[in-house]
Amino acid sequence: MKKILLATTVLVGTAGFAFADAPTLSGNGRMGIVNAETAAAGDKETSFNSRVRASVSMSGATDGGVEFGGSFGIHDAGAAASGTEGSVYVSASGVKLTMGGTDSASQNAVGQLAGVGYAGAGSGEEIGYLTGSDKEMALISFSASGFTGYASIGQPDNTTDTFSIGAAYSTDAFGFGFGYEDSDAAGTASDATQTSISASATVSGLTAKVIYMSQDQATAYDASSMGVSATYAMDAVSLTAYYRQQETSATNTDTYTGMGASYSLGGGATLAGGIADADGLARADLGVTFSF
Repeated sequence: MKKILLATTVLVGTAGFAFADAPTLSGNGRMGIVNAETAAAGDKETSFNSRVRASVSMSGATDGGVEFGGSFGIHDAGAAASGTEGSVYVSASGVKLTMGGTDSASQNAVGQLAGVGYAGAGSGEEIGYLTGSDKEMALISFSASGFTGYASIGQPDNTTDTFSIGAAYSTDAFGFGFGYEDSDAAGTASDATQTSISASATVSGLTAKVIYMSQDQATAYDASSMGVSATYAMDAVSLTAYYRQQETSATNTDTYTGMGASYSLGGGATLAGGIADADGLARADLGVTFSF
């Protein structure tokens, strides 16, 4: 916490006079069809799926070279006003401080596997981050020569205290990520730590990524998750597949697989679809996404 307060003091102390750019408005939308199999008999599993969202971004800079800004989704405006969605930042000389509904240090450094489908096809490629549910976070990062270091602290007055550190290094051909998270509640029953690592490589249009996560819990079993994804891009076409397994108990491991394709129609429109298996339950979607 002292390091984040010091970084804030340094950034603000060098601010000088400031000017701001006009806010910018962007958006995205989608329309398609989704099928999600359930274990219950007789469920209607196929449905239309559509949505449209808009986001506001603001930025500026001081005469001293300190940049500042913020962004939020209009649908999250109420939560953004109270600091649980959206984010604001100040940055200078490679150091950036972000507060609000931002991802933790570990998630920024390690990331996720590549997903499939127009609407995620169940999002089985995503590993769970220990500090991911804390939406009132302070994140500080430092970037130089392909390396980025991260540190984050959850809202101090929450019942559970969380912090995370992470590091990532990337070039045009490969990348590595490391993250460590700690969650400490009153007593010891809910205490846990989590370590995550990732590696990726890109060769001749093929990008592959592997992730491994291990969790150490105070009283329960120590869960782990691992997975791999690959995406091949050629002109307007991209093909993606993933496999991930997740321990859910001391005696059970769930598996997730998916494959999909997308085709850029130009002008911000993309046709995409995917099929997935979420530990025995089928997922599928097909539709068009729009970027405005």
